Amino acid sequence: YKRQGIKRDLKARTGSGRLRVTTGLALSAQTESGELRAVLKNPTVANPARLATETGELRVDLPDKPEIAIRARTAGELRLEGSALAEVPIVAEGGVSSVQSGKGPWELDARSKGGLVEIRALPANELR
Repeated sequence: YKRQGIKRDLKARTGSGRLRVTTGLALSAQTESGELRAVLKNPTVANPARLATETGELRVDLPDKPEIAIRARTAGELRLEGSALAEVPIVAEGGVSSVQSGKGPWELDARSKGGLVEIRALPANELR
């Protein structure tokens, strides 16, 4: 299923299917075991992204801008990429990896109970 041209905040959910979303507006998306892939063209406090999976992989691309306010947590692997995230420490405690950059409210809040969480800060022309 594919839907394009939606010009409002999005809320999406799937069980085991793959969910891929590109938006410049607020996003709330969740999967159980399916992969969740989000491209956030303009995450802000006014247009936040709240993303969650149970065991599926969660992959997020967002603009490489300084001082982005993100929070992520998983019992799986946590990966960060891009200059805006280069100095952000990943903290591992009690079998859970987490990262926090900036202060809330969050532009991105990404959580997985056991799946991979990958956040990439990319130049705007590479966000697709």
